[in-house]
Amino acid sequence: MNLYEEFQILEREKSSFYYDKVNYKPVSNLCYAWKFIEEYFKAGEKESVLNNTYLSELKDNGKHIHTVSMYFLGILFRKLFEDKVKNHLISSLKNQLSYRYDFTYSWFITCLFHDYSWIQENDKFYNKEFSDTDSCFTKNVIEKLHIQHIIFRHKLIDGDAFKTHYREETIKNYFHYRCDYCKKADHGIIAGILLFDRLTKNYNKKWKEFVISNPNHQQSHEYFIHDDLAWRREHLDHFAYIADSIMSHNIWLGTDETVYKKYHLEEILVGKVSKINIKDNPLLFALGLLDTIEPIKVFTEFNPKYVWSNITMTTEANKIIIHVSEKAIFNYLEWFKKIQSLKDWLDVRIQIGERNIEIEFI
Repeated sequence: MNLYEEFQILEREKSSFYYDKVNYKPVSNLCYAWKFIEEYFKAGEKESVLNNTYLSELKDNGKHIHTVSMYFLGILFRKLFEDKVKNHLISSLKNQLSYRYDFTYSWFITCLFHDYSWIQENDKFYNKEFSDTDSCFTKNVIEKLHIQHIIFRHKLIDGDAFKTHYREETIKNYFHYRCDYCKKADHGIIAGILLFDRLTKNYNKKWKEFVISNPNHQQSHEYFIHDDLAWRREHLDHFAYIADSIMSHNIWLGTDETVYKKYHLEEILVGKVSKINIKDNPLLFALGLLDTIEPIKVFTEFNPKYVWSNITMTTEANKIIIHVSEKAIFNYLEWFKKIQSLKDWLDVRIQIGERNIEIEFI
């Protein structure tokens, strides 16, 4: 089956969604793409994270269609990632997973938010007057976005400090490099910082609402039931991992040693840092892989249904195999070159054929 047929099946299956209240079918009707995203966050009472002045511009650029396409790719390949993400939460975050774990929970938040700040990359958050590294990050992100809950200060449920994939200093230096050298504010870092802050604020808001409506309650801030949803403190650890994956996903390994040394980014030069692999950081790996192989954001001049209808993606052991139909008129070779570049920063092997490309996980 081609991707369009696969996605139509998936959007009809309840198992494709974490919440039963998600009713919009954004593949069959592309007009529902943004409503699908809104409805998903609303179903989990997390709609407050989608407060963005620039959402209309985001939709005008078609990012919401890419996001929907990427969401269903994740569901299509969930068996590759689900157990690995679950095990990472247990082992690395020491998460008790006292709740029913489902990959769709991790994926909907990660995928549907990863491009949330994309439109902000060229305007409000860049200020060339900020030359000091920490000041640049603090003034452009922490102060302007009114961040109260900083991911770098988060404590896991067992009391240990949460560790981001890249060091705090590296992330701040990279943000400064993007502002000062690239003249852009990095949208991935902004989105990750925003997501963790807003989800934490939302959790605390729900706790206050619960306390007000249940003055004689015997539950705690660590775990309570409100509006028929379970709220757990350990979810915040999960949110930190998701937010970190969004931030790290947008940090590119460097090849220009002179420039990266100037911005104190030597540790993320190609060859000096380990490639991201599916075992050590499965959610970050999934985000990097699926964001790259998702075709809609590449072939923007074509109707999404046409693109989906001319591509098949299948799995075989530890491989994803992509095949482009002989009827396709879009330039898939440029897309294949982009996919081939995955081997520079993900732990994968790539093999290109005439109309197909194989991605093997190492």
